[in-house]
Amino acid sequence: MKIYTASVFVCTFALVVHSAEVFSAEEEFTLLTITGDLTDKLELQSDNENPNAVINAYYAELDTEIRGQLLTLRHRMDRRLEDYQVAYTAADTAEINEILDDLSFYWASMRTLHAAEYTDGALEQLHGAYRELYEFIRGAD
Repeated sequence: MKIYTASVFVCTFALVVHSAEVFSAEEEFTLLTITGDLTDKLELQSDNENPNAVINAYYAELDTEIRGQLLTLRHRMDRRLEDYQVAYTAADTAEINEILDDLSFYWASMRTLHAAEYTDGALEQLHGAYRELYEFIRGAD
């Protein structure tokens, strides 16, 4: 009788696991949902516009909360760049690597926020302005 109970348990367990695998394979789920309108590429007064003016023009199109998040990340990036100059002068390799990790994290966070708000054309123009301002971004993109 114990052998019978154990084999029933094993068979039942195998069926439950198998049915869960089949159900999950057929189930549809959403990875990303984008709602609202994205900001398109802005018409600037000149192609050689100051990068800061380009960035400010794009950020003026955002709601206050997202603009604040982006400005905070940019401020943190600027402060870490100052730290980078000190670490570079001191030849502190460990500190330089830590700062570069922070800068990469800030830039990735900013790019994620940008992607949720702007079209591809706008991203190209906005990120081009950032590349002009920040040397470490030139090699990262």
